[in-house]
Amino acid sequence: MTEGRGFKYSAEYPVTLKDRKARAVLLSSNGRNNPQSQVRAGEGQARRKTLRCRSGKSPPNEVDRSDAPVKFRPAQEQDMAQIQWLILKEAMNPLNLLRDRFLVAEDAAGQLVACGQVANIPGDPPIQELRSLVVVKEHRGQGIGTRLLQELLGRIEGEVYLLTIGRAIKFYQRAGFEEVSDVPPQLSLELKLGNVVAKVAAQDRCLVMKATR
Repeated sequence: MTEGRGFKYSAEYPVTLKDRKARAVLLSSNGRNNPQSQVRAGEGQARRKTLRCRSGKSPPNEVDRSDAPVKFRPAQEQDMAQIQWLILKEAMNPLNLLRDRFLVAEDAAGQLVACGQVANIPGDPPIQELRSLVVVKEHRGQGIGTRLLQELLGRIEGEVYLLTIGRAIKFYQRAGFEEVSDVPPQLSLELKLGNVVAKVAAQDRCLVMKATR
């Protein structure tokens, strides 16, 4: 004779389909009414929710928070190789990457996750240009680029220009930049070259924007 939960079976009295259905009903009822079963079910749901978070898929109705713990500091010599690689990877202007112009963002582990610079360009009159603003791909969508932009702009006064592509217009508009048609002569050649690169690499256009601090 063998025993199951709530039933005893024997070769003398074979189990019928009706018996199996009755056993299934009893087990289902026990599960619903058993507090321990309910606790285990709740723990399973919590584990599944945690796994979804760890896999990068947020549970429904969860809002992504833009408060990644980063700190900003001047670039150091050992940062320049990664800065150059980030800029080349994004098909941005790789010229005039001077360390003393750069500000970088690093995460809690000390890893460089973003960079940007403000260049003083001689001319009549001289201008300031925001350049090389890049966030490492895996760290995008956390507000790091916006905070780095604010840090850079907080360190300068007067008019500041930048070259960007069409898809980034709204990002810079939120920081007070507007597209301009009166392009400073110092940026004319870079704008022409930028249009060629943007069309080939991103099927986009290049433009000049300006803000006043």
